[in-house]
Amino acid sequence: MFSDSFIEYLNENLGRIFLNEMKKYVQILENKGLNQSKNSDFIYFWSNYSDEIYGNEGYLMDFCMDIEDFETSETYRLRQSENLPSQYFSLMGQDNDDYLFYDMNTDNLYLVDGDNLKDFILNKVYVKKWDSFLIFIQEFLGYSE
Repeated sequence: MFSDSFIEYLNENLGRIFLNEMKKYVQILENKGLNQSKNSDFIYFWSNYSDEIYGNEGYLMDFCMDIEDFETSETYRLRQSENLPSQYFSLMGQDNDDYLFYDMNTDNLYLVDGDNLKDFILNKVYVKKWDSFLIFIQEFLGYSE
């Protein structure tokens, strides 16, 4: 769960989106199989701060905007063209050299070298792993309590 100081940091550095968009994004995320018990930090973050976000690993695309029309999303493209398993969501657009996947079953994130996508899909080969979305986003943004 996000601490009050981290939420304050996010509000100052990223700014919240409009309330009607927040509600819509929560619904979109839940419709994609995410739930408040396993994915609460992920849902909270993307429904409050959805935008292109730059950080230590490059930039994250505007995730909720990307999946709003799911059939045109990067996640959908990778599921169709590369057989990306359905528990993964792509957080980086195809114009990045690498991939960043969120696993909705475990709350883990995986940074995958662009040349090793097949190895990740078949054998879960990755460059870096984060054990939760909270750990990832704090490191990505360079935040420490």
